[in-house]
Amino acid sequence: ESSYPDKTYSLSAKNVVNLKSCNTTVALMNKSLITMISFGDLLVGCYLFVISVYDGIVFREDYCPQQISWITSINCSVIGVLSTIGSQVSLFAMCALSITRIYGIYNSMRIPGEVTVAKSLQVAASLFMMIAASIGIAITPIISKLEDFFVNGVKYADQLGVLIGTPNKEKLFAILERYFGRMKKATLSWGMINKMVSEMYSHDYQYEDHTTKISKVDFYGNDGVCLFKYFVKETDPQKHFVWAILA
Repeated sequence: ESSYPDKTYSLSAKNVVNLKSCNTTVALMNKSLITMISFGDLLVGCYLFVISVYDGIVFREDYCPQQISWITSINCSVIGVLSTIGSQVSLFAMCALSITRIYGIYNSMRIPGEVTVAKSLQVAASLFMMIAASIGIAITPIISKLEDFFVNGVKYADQLGVLIGTPNKEKLFAILERYFGRMKKATLSWGMINKMVSEMYSHDYQYEDHTTKISKVDFYGNDGVCLFKYFVKETDPQKHFVWAILA
């Protein structure tokens, strides 16, 4: 039996071929959007396939000991971006398809316009904007300059026994306040926190500096399946970004 990605790939290829037979602008728009939905489903299918490989072959029963290394890895971020692009492309295409259908019903008595070069370019531009917006939404949370909004925690070296697990800013602030004294919480960025953590440990006598070994729990490392963080708390710094996307 064919797998989900194989079926979606066949449907996508069939839709691409059918685009050549469109004689009206409405038909071209409809089939183009259906192709986009199939493409988005294909990306989501690839994401599910990769997750199943990691779960059933790579980790198996050893996921728990490797959980932190997984959620802080680049692989988790990459497949999270892949799934987000796929879901956003499908979402934009379905919304546009609904609008196109409503337009067709409202203008059902008019003669459909023929496909022209200008109309084809308009359709292509619309599809390009959908893909570009989906990519922008997916990669924004992993831009390093925006880490203060999207990094949910950090993993320091195991040699730093005080900083075990993946502490967030609140937990680190409590530790730093005990060491340095009272501070203004609003002024602490991840860069400043890492610098202060480094100052807590001695670097004399050629000791190895373990404070430089930092892994980040980014936006997609919120859970083991590396999905877009749709459910946020009131205290999450990325809440406005997520609410804007959901709106």
